[in-house]
Amino acid sequence: MSYKQPIRISPLQAYASALIFSPTSSLIRRHFKKEEPEWIVVKLNVRDKWSSCLQTLKSDSSGVSSVAFSLDSTRLASASWGPTVKIWDASSGACLQTFENPSKGVWSVVFSPDSTRLASASWDHTVKIWDARSGACLQMLKGHSNWVCSVAFSPDSTRLAPSSADHMAKI
Repeated sequence: MSYKQPIRISPLQAYASALIFSPTSSLIRRHFKKEEPEWIVVKLNVRDKWSSCLQTLKSDSSGVSSVAFSLDSTRLASASWGPTVKIWDASSGACLQTFENPSKGVWSVVFSPDSTRLASASWDHTVKIWDARSGACLQMLKGHSNWVCSVAFSPDSTRLAPSSADHMAKI
């Protein structure tokens, strides 16, 4: 995953040089040390061990305030302090959708348990319910007098519970 982009660009070269990119103390590197191509003169300064980070998803410049996986773990939603919510492909890291919240930043996002909808809690005192596939805003819920900081779906996906800085949670 760490070298996905270079491998995508030059897949044939990856077969010959994969050992060069492996961490120096990895089992693969130690076991296949004698297979390392001699014709590669310049060697990279690689990590000693594999990183636990599989990939990094970069949102907009305003910072990420919340993330949530879909129940089947195939998608990841991210909310930003800016006016966007993004849905990412969890395996490739590709941005699948960007939802625009025209007024203010988003504090929290959550997928419904059936993964068909996404709810976002906003600075503008509202909760928006989005169609997770099309990106259409299905409903906007109002009623809090301060920013909505968190939102949760019921396990059967029929109810929503937002909490707010107005000291209330509503169902």
